[in-house]
Amino acid sequence: MSDGHLQGKKIFIDGDRGIGDMLVLTPAFRTLKEICPSCELTVGAYELPALQALERLPYIDHVRKMEDRGLGSKIRTAWQLHSYDYVVLTGYRPVLARFLHYFGVKHLSGTGKEKQLRKGWFEVMTPQSDGKIARNVVRASCGDVFRSLHLDSEAIRDYACDCSLPTAEEEKSLHDKILRAGGLTELTEYVVIAPEGFTALNIPYRLLEPLVAYLQERLDCPLVFMGKDTRALTAKLKEAVPEAKLIDLSGQTNVMEMFALLKNAAYAITVDSGPMHIACALGTKTVAYFTTSPPVMWAPDKCCYPVSADVDCSPCKKGGPQYCSDRKCENLIDWAVFKKSVEEALR
Repeated sequence: MSDGHLQGKKIFIDGDRGIGDMLVLTPAFRTLKEICPSCELTVGAYELPALQALERLPYIDHVRKMEDRGLGSKIRTAWQLHSYDYVVLTGYRPVLARFLHYFGVKHLSGTGKEKQLRKGWFEVMTPQSDGKIARNVVRASCGDVFRSLHLDSEAIRDYACDCSLPTAEEEKSLHDKILRAGGLTELTEYVVIAPEGFTALNIPYRLLEPLVAYLQERLDCPLVFMGKDTRALTAKLKEAVPEAKLIDLSGQTNVMEMFALLKNAAYAITVDSGPMHIACALGTKTVAYFTTSPPVMWAPDKCCYPVSADVDCSPCKKGGPQYCSDRKCENLIDWAVFKKSVEEALR
């Protein structure tokens, strides 16, 4: 089908919860507006950081904060969305889908089960995500969105992801925080290290200590740590590598300052997580530590230098790393393997 059926139409697409899950959909949003410039595109985000990651992108007309607590919120959301011409649910939301169907959304697409398709809930049904299958999430997710809108996914030529840009004021605020936290009078270059992940394994200390020593010797610039709380980690690293210029900003930045931190870094070292997607989308060379999922699934198309043991059990096939006795995905990555990716990024 051509794209004429979408011109001038109101389209709503909901995303998932994390920043990374939202950013991987941006190639589909961007291409949709390129080929259907007169459509009105609204994107739903369930968490504030994900909303802020999208709200300044020029090809998204509106970003909507989604409610997801209790039956009442789902009924209200379905009623508010029933006036859209096309509604695409990228996650498995059977209760919301049921009410959207009852309220008469004609072009409703989403993730569901065969019985829901037979009941007529979905015009197009996309498969449920299987984290055990190592497929490229960006291409798969964007392809599902295009199929849901009766578009050819081959129209998506560029799968690089986008992210909201911080303002000059937000960048200055972040710059001042780094100066204060590091006791500095000037700042010309710095490296961001985000060693923690929510679903991926953290970068272990046995790799962080040689990493800090190597970056200090090679770049001689401040190393800024970010995350939930890395104060104990940075204190330990300061004792082990006293010459390193370590600055801990964990818990001290808002979302847009975090974007500014990653945007203006010379390099970023992260796990397979939201900061990786943000840094790469903002054009920062990023060394990404992959464990529970392989790079083929989540590594961004640009600026990413993956570190991986390339084991056949990644993505996790045992229910998660907590059920794994050997953790080959982690233990087979030594400093020599990690250093190789760091050197490639620093060239």
